[in-house]
Amino acid sequence: MQGRGLTPNVITYNASISACEKGSQWHEALRLLAQMQGRGLTPIVITYSASISACEKGSRWQETLMLLTEVRRQAIDCEADMLLSWCTSCIVCCFRQHGRDTALRLLEQFLQEGLALNCTSEAIESALVREEISYFLSE
Repeated sequence: MQGRGLTPNVITYNASISACEKGSQWHEALRLLAQMQGRGLTPIVITYSASISACEKGSRWQETLMLLTEVRRQAIDCEADMLLSWCTSCIVCCFRQHGRDTALRLLEQFLQEGLALNCTSEAIESALVREEISYFLSE
């Protein structure tokens, strides 16, 4: 893009990060996010949503947690449903790597930190049950 004299903007970065998410390229999505920020562009909800989704598809719960922390630090304005979805993604990724107990401890951490203030443990529990069922059906 730059080779043609075009300057990337928030929209083009969002489209690129979204393509990475769809292609399960979590590492490239995070690289683009960092590049975007390095150019002084401010990520928006769509940017974080695609980045978090890419990390979820790659079962990268620690990277998802890092993004959630950044959203909170930057005071990104997002709907409670979006925050719940992002928290659920992080916890489900954690479950995939470390099991139910660790995932539930992560939920407890979210609640203590106020990160998932609007989420309910029942919603997360439901996501974990769905994940467990999927896990056992795939074996």
